[in-house]
Amino acid sequence: MNRMKKDKIRTLVVDDSLFFQDAIKCFFESHPEIKLLGVMETGEDALEFIEKEKPDLIILDVRMSGMDGPQTARLIKGKYPWIKIIICTIWSENEAATYTAEAGADDYFVKGEPLPYLLKKIRVLFSC
Repeated sequence: MNRMKKDKIRTLVVDDSLFFQDAIKCFFESHPEIKLLGVMETGEDALEFIEKEKPDLIILDVRMSGMDGPQTARLIKGKYPWIKIIICTIWSENEAATYTAEAGADDYFVKGEPLPYLLKKIRVLFSC
């Protein structure tokens, strides 16, 4: 899918941490280029949501109950290769890079980093 620069980046967050969900919701509210479509807690719920909404970007936790992040990412990329995926983790940058590569995701974000760093990664992915 081609996205014009003026369009908002339609984003889905998939993470079972309520703290991270709340933090990212508040952060994205102050960045008008991001349209938060929803927040899911499981990969299974995300797959159903994606089928209907077709987001531009998914921010996906590595470890969740049920289907984990890498497995979810592989299923998404297999069906919707144009959807960008950023894997999120609390682990080290090296481990995050490994999970990202294994999952076929586009980038990663280590949760200990400031959220503006995540926004920078999103802007690079969408060249805005």
